[in-house]
Amino acid sequence: MTMQKTMQDLGKVQWVAAAGLAAVLCSGAAQAKWVVQPTAEVRVESSDNIALRNDGLEDGGLVSSATLQANVINRGERTQATGTFGISFVDYSGVEDNLQDDNVPFVNLAIRRGYERGNAGVNISGRRDSLFRRFAGINDPFQPIAQDDLQDGLDDLDNGDLVNQGIVTRQIDRIRLNVSPYAQFTLNDRSNLRVTYAYSGEDYEDEDLAAAFGAQGYDSHSLVGQYTRAINQRTRFFMTARGTFFTPDRAQDTDAYETLVGIRRDLSERSNLSVQVGANRISPDVGDDETGVSAGLTYSRQFTNGLLRVDAQRTVQPNSFGLILETNRLSMNYQYLLSSRLAATMRVAATSTDTSQENNSQERDFVSFTPELSYSLTENWQVTAGYQYRYRDVAIDSENAKSNAVFLSMRYSPRLER
Repeated sequence: MTMQKTMQDLGKVQWVAAAGLAAVLCSGAAQAKWVVQPTAEVRVESSDNIALRNDGLEDGGLVSSATLQANVINRGERTQATGTFGISFVDYSGVEDNLQDDNVPFVNLAIRRGYERGNAGVNISGRRDSLFRRFAGINDPFQPIAQDDLQDGLDDLDNGDLVNQGIVTRQIDRIRLNVSPYAQFTLNDRSNLRVTYAYSGEDYEDEDLAAAFGAQGYDSHSLVGQYTRAINQRTRFFMTARGTFFTPDRAQDTDAYETLVGIRRDLSERSNLSVQVGANRISPDVGDDETGVSAGLTYSRQFTNGLLRVDAQRTVQPNSFGLILETNRLSMNYQYLLSSRLAATMRVAATSTDTSQENNSQERDFVSFTPELSYSLTENWQVTAGYQYRYRDVAIDSENAKSNAVFLSMRYSPRLER
């Protein structure tokens, strides 16, 4: 699939999403309450190493961005719809002269309609952005690097010969699209069944260059069924079955199957705990099937002036090359209201991934730590300042990296009601 066609497809999705949302708003306008909320945000980030912001860059510098978006919310008696349409403009002039500024359009849409015995809806999201990588190649400051030069540099790198070669940064556009229609059925007073089809796709402007990046496009189709039953007023049991057909552009197709069982328990009026565990089976077109174990734990607690959420997850699924990807992730998010205008947020995350590949270690560890303060200047204006530390440990020592960054953003978000 070419980038032009993908852009056209994304454009169609945006138009369909906008048309669907408009139809919902118009059809329920007589009884429904709807809100249009425009938002504008300007953000400046200074980092000593943005390799972990855009994988492959190793230079420090200043990255600035401006985001414009419109949120549309419809609250009908039986139909609810929310849509976000926007674009971010990212300026890399403070990092490297040969990087092009990036425009990132995005759309998110959620429509839900209730029925006598359940509800149905669809979630749609689309986004275009860029990836960055550094390569060995002909580095001519007066002429952008050509694809042939890039390949020559890569070949020379493989041969251990870097004479008259330089390190150049390339950037490539990609499209990501997700569509998930669902239906939920009320079986009785205690139980319900939810069925979801989920499509996820990623496409690159230049497939050859993407392969040199170590990335490739893919299409993923999943069918998910989840059964939930209330054991008592505080405890719910759930069971999930998922089947996924995964098709990379340049690798073998892979089927993945997963079954999970879990319990969600309200520990008190302000806290709850969810635990799940399950088994996976990965079936590639070529090679033996593999099995794995998935698990998850989520704890949340609401305080008088704050909110705490802790997540721990282990997943086993195919990556973009159809290889088995094991991911272990632990995250914590704490928000605290210091005053009526000042709020503090602390986010900590640690992720470890391992890709199964014969005689080749693909382990990666990633840690991030982000404290920030937000102050409401007025009802419509908010300023946020923060610090972020990121560290990446890879099996290949040359790809290890860490960064320290500070950022400042100004956000304008008036609420308009009709």
